[in-house]
Amino acid sequence: DAIGGERLTKRVLRRVSRSLADHYKQRITAKRPENRLKQFTELLCSEGVLADTGQQKGKVVLRKRSCPFIGMLDENHMICAVGLEMIAQIVGSRVRRTACRYEGDPCCVFEIVDKR
Repeated sequence: DAIGGERLTKRVLRRVSRSLADHYKQRITAKRPENRLKQFTELLCSEGVLADTGQQKGKVVLRKRSCPFIGMLDENHMICAVGLEMIAQIVGSRVRRTACRYEGDPCCVFEIVDKR
């Protein structure tokens, strides 16, 4: 951000999100966003991430209790934006973060907002 400004930072974050999403999307076969989120969760768990999928207020959610990107956390939580965008690209739907470990919640929670 200090080197290239906000515009460059956003471009880099979008590119990183897309690269990470591509890494996972090739291993996900489900068509429906809810099922894609479940398969993604299984992949995360196979990589050692503490995560589960469930229902919350009638919506399918991903709960992450650990973060492989913790070492990259900055004061603006830009790495959280990368994770959010990555999940949206993987499931093919808008996704919103409803809780964040780094803001005092017990885990990060992501919910599918709507289908694209």
